[in-house]
Amino acid sequence: MKNSIEKSKFTIALILLVQSISFLIMSIAQWGKRKSLSGAFLAISALGGLIGTILLLKSASEENDRLTVLDALCGDYLDIDDFNEEFEVPTSEDFDESEFDN
Repeated sequence: MKNSIEKSKFTIALILLVQSISFLIMSIAQWGKRKSLSGAFLAISALGGLIGTILLLKSASEENDRLTVLDALCGDYLDIDDFNEEFEVPTSEDFDESEFDN
């Protein structure tokens, strides 16, 4: 269960941020009519926005850590200069190319 929640942190953060914006709009719409209802919408908006922002920052930092590890691995094991050089096909004088033609 924990693993599936950790994988969907980014999605949950976006949903909470969209919900926060919609509650803010509802709060503004109710401001003149019902102050207490408007205050409740504003509080829910602030709480959802705060939690969504925290989840988004955690998700972004985890993704940054993952990419840093991948970059470190690629830098250690894959040298970019090796890909720019010409690759020479090893040849042998013992074989004739006509043996491989069909």
